[in-house]
Amino acid sequence: MANARRWLAAVCLAAAALGWAGTAGAQEIVGFATVRGPNVVQIANWWVSLLGVSMAEEDTVCRRGAAEAACGLIALGKFADLVGGKYYVCDTQQFEGDVRTWATCTEYDREQRAPIQGATTLNRQLVQSGWAMASAHRGEELAADAAAAKAAAKGLWAYALPEPKAMPDRLFGPADAADGNTLTIGGVWVRLWGADAPELAQTCRIAAGTYSCGAMSQAHLIELTMGKRIACDVHPVPGDDRVWGVCAEADAQGKRKTGAPTLNDAMVRSGWAVADRRRVEEMIPIEIEANNNHRGMWGGQFTAPAPWRRGVR
Repeated sequence: MANARRWLAAVCLAAAALGWAGTAGAQEIVGFATVRGPNVVQIANWWVSLLGVSMAEEDTVCRRGAAEAACGLIALGKFADLVGGKYYVCDTQQFEGDVRTWATCTEYDREQRAPIQGATTLNRQLVQSGWAMASAHRGEELAADAAAAKAAAKGLWAYALPEPKAMPDRLFGPADAADGNTLTIGGVWVRLWGADAPELAQTCRIAAGTYSCGAMSQAHLIELTMGKRIACDVHPVPGDDRVWGVCAEADAQGKRKTGAPTLNDAMVRSGWAVADRRRVEEMIPIEIEANNNHRGMWGGQFTAPAPWRRGVR
């Protein structure tokens, strides 16, 4: 029976790998837009990041005179207002070293079944509104729009924005779990290298029906970090401007405690995250063990997070 389970796990992992490989490359998607986070929209079943656009994280705080404002949250609300109820066609792109799906989106005429002629892309509209900036990565075409919004003090530019943080070598301190593989430490968002967790909105299946596996994954990471100081060694990824790290409970010197399991391993071992096999092969045996023992999401059926973000349900 154990051999049969191992064989089944290997087949499932191979099928998942084929599914991930098959979704790569450019694709056109059409549908209503729903905001899922800073710079991220859901079109049809796809989660995409707007190409060339950079937004403040939700917890960013800005100043206007002596007053503070939750400008990250305000920007997210303005983003939702901009896209609400509209239909878009998005051309997707993938870039080496970056597992996100990027897109340029244009409002779509459902009756004519074509992009609205002369319409400004959503990417450019957001930057022109001042509630987003041209990204330092692939944002050259929007730089002039960002400069004009800044000169007119539109949106975020009406506030004193915090200085952008340089890529750190190490992070240390109390940690808040934003989802099942993302922590915030000292105002920096760090993602667990080699672990891919379901999105907060993702559901999985068990015999009794569906459940919110995204929320369960986040809850498990909260449990692992609650009341502890966490240390992360940052793992730079060429082509990806986000912060990735290998994280564990910290010792008195602010370094990863000797012998402490990493949160990266712990999340995959618990079954509330899967191995990011596109980057870290060493996580695959840990995932197979979680599968064999029916831990976490492996106690039922689920779509792996990466293909789920690309519309597989």
